Amino acid sequence: MLKFDATEASPPRDAATVVILRDAGHLEVFMVKRHPKSRFMPNAYVFPGGKVDLDDAEHVALREELDFDPVERLAEPALSTDAAVAIYFAAARETLEESGVVLGAVRDDADLDAARRSLEGGASLPTVGATIGLRFNLSALTPLARWVTPAAEPRRYDARFFITRVPVGTIAKHDERETTADAWLRPVEALELFARKEIMLAPPTLRTLELLQAFTTADEAIRDARSRRPPLVDPVFFPNEGAPYLALPGDPDHPRSERALAGTTRFCWRDDRFV
Repeated sequence: MLKFDATEASPPRDAATVVILRDAGHLEVFMVKRHPKSRFMPNAYVFPGGKVDLDDAEHVALREELDFDPVERLAEPALSTDAAVAIYFAAARETLEESGVVLGAVRDDADLDAARRSLEGGASLPTVGATIGLRFNLSALTPLARWVTPAAEPRRYDARFFITRVPVGTIAKHDERETTADAWLRPVEALELFARKEIMLAPPTLRTLELLQAFTTADEAIRDARSRRPPLVDPVFFPNEGAPYLALPGDPDHPRSERALAGTTRFCWRDDRFV
């Protein structure tokens, strides 16, 4: 699933991941299954997301008058405002591309399937947005955590995880290109499927689901995320003579002694997956 064989650390690319929640009598999260030929995490069930594109900071025509400071909200003072806005736009764009869900508004006659196909075909977001009257509501995104791929992985991402909610009845569907299936799952249900080896989960997804199972509603989860600074989780990979593991902040082997997240501080490689 991941390849920890880099001889020299590469700089991580900015990315955004969106945890879409709904209340359907119980808390559910939307997940998509990555294509088996994907270069990164093939066959894994993940939340919609992807890397920040070069033009994500250039959507002036679609940019709302933000009622919040994106740098402050991300709690990353080293970021420029343009870089922070680009991360937010990437989150909203990837949500549209990978789930068909619009975090904002479009014209009543908008053809979202056609819009997704246009984006996949290389059309710019401003062009597609003008066609369907798209206006993102970036304030619907609440920062949840920041996960940085270990230096030993050749493809590295600095992924900002966001959390949002949609009403029951919102249509969400995988893109049938980069992903091959989708599901609304209770966090505990996804964890049970992983325990039975019926689905594959990467460590950031696994830990996020573990944390989400403590909440009964989407509002509870969002209030919790808004009550604290989004934690930085930068695992360190240790080969450990055939029994590799990832150490998270707070682990005795991690350079940072303060925990970033509640729960275990270590993922061990067993049966071709991290647990």
